[in-house]
Amino acid sequence: VTTRNRSLCNVQRNAVEVGLMEESEAMELLMVETGHDHELYKAAIGSLKEAKQIVSACKFHPLIVMTAGRWLRTNAEFSDPASCFKDIARSITNLNITENKKKTPLLFRVLDQSFSSILNEDRLPLVQSCLAVLLVV
Repeated sequence: VTTRNRSLCNVQRNAVEVGLMEESEAMELLMVETGHDHELYKAAIGSLKEAKQIVSACKFHPLIVMTAGRWLRTNAEFSDPASCFKDIARSITNLNITENKKKTPLLFRVLDQSFSSILNEDRLPLVQSCLAVLLVV
């Protein structure tokens, strides 16, 4: 279980407390999650400003940075890898700026955005086809 709420961890002896990362650690994690053999990783070298903006907007939280990296990798399958950094940096920054009346944690808002970007009307038939293939196999 990963949580920021210590009261949910009733087994203290097995609990591992993880703090926020330094910017360099967060950048390294983001790069790992984009996939070193992936075109997106190469695009990241030219998008360091946006990559720093992403990890900063993720508040250097490991799970949110990992999610953002996987969101980057997924979006790069459908669009130009270099523009992915700009788009996702803008999206995560906007999540931090917009009013959050329901007090939804940033991680869940990032997850919601990452899935909704895949499930738009243009890509839905492709996603449905992939799921259908998985069901058949």
